[in-house]
Amino acid sequence: MKKVVLLIALAMFSSAIFAQKTYVMHYLPNLSISQAESYRGYDMVIVDHEVINTSVASLRYLRQIKPEIKILAYVEKMQWHEPMFPDKPWSLDVVAYLKNFSHWYLHSPGGNNLTFWPGTVMMNIRLDGWRYEIAGKSYSYIEWFTERYLEDIIGAYSRQGIRLDGILDDDLFRDISFLEDGVDSDFDGLPDNYPELDRQWRLGNEYFLKKVREAMGQDFLIIGNGGHGYYMNICDGKQFENFPEHYIGSWFDNLNNAAGMEIALFNARSGKLDNWLFTICSALLLDNTWFSYGQNTPYESKYSLDLGQPLGFFYEEPGGFARRFERGIVHVRPNQDKGWIER
Repeated sequence: MKKVVLLIALAMFSSAIFAQKTYVMHYLPNLSISQAESYRGYDMVIVDHEVINTSVASLRYLRQIKPEIKILAYVEKMQWHEPMFPDKPWSLDVVAYLKNFSHWYLHSPGGNNLTFWPGTVMMNIRLDGWRYEIAGKSYSYIEWFTERYLEDIIGAYSRQGIRLDGILDDDLFRDISFLEDGVDSDFDGLPDNYPELDRQWRLGNEYFLKKVREAMGQDFLIIGNGGHGYYMNICDGKQFENFPEHYIGSWFDNLNNAAGMEIALFNARSGKLDNWLFTICSALLLDNTWFSYGQNTPYESKYSLDLGQPLGFFYEEPGGFARRFERGIVHVRPNQDKGWIER
């Protein structure tokens, strides 16, 4: 009952203006004209950071066919694929350059490169991380990456005359001490002090986010991947990838976090047949949520539920929650991962 009360209380902070919103994560390095056309139905597209340098014509076409669509650029600063994929020219250049700075890689006390996602190597995002002098200026890795991303990716949109509406910062972790092999970021052969390691890790993430905010202004959307509440002093919202994110806690915990944000992105990633419907119905309990299914997914008309305006806040019913709209009722059963529309 305590969770239900908290959830309902947080829902009171939802926007007074409702519109069902959908988005797509295009995590491929190239965007074809036909792919851009298939995204016409979405309200927002998050494109791989390579796209501005590989597929300018397609980005322009997307703006032409739907001027109001929001375009966000993807950010991955914590890890790089090793070896890098051959169809990612900017990443290939960055990874080749990083080979000159071995202490920018995150190491275990045993001296091994650390890995989070299979096939990648992790970088040391600590704000006080190892420094190198480059062209007469001292950089930690996160300082160098921030400068490079602002110039090469965000700057490229400006140079091409294509409006960029924001970024999605992936792997925006609140800490890094969960790594089982331990972390030795100062190369003394000993595990780092974990509370200080996690604090400096957050400071490094905040450095990047703040620099983007300073450069792009308050209207520029900054979305973090990961539905926890960290970095919300800078971010406009978070993406809940593979909703609900179980590391956060229960479905209730996910909804509670989302309700307190300006924007919350709910991404359905399960292979379950009705996972998309469970996710979109959960999103419709709030006013500030956007829905997507999988990655690189062409728009389908079934995502437009045509329910009209909500007739009030969501409410508790036996076994779950519901919300009435002008043309239907949304039902959600959190304990069954199930949602449906009653017409």
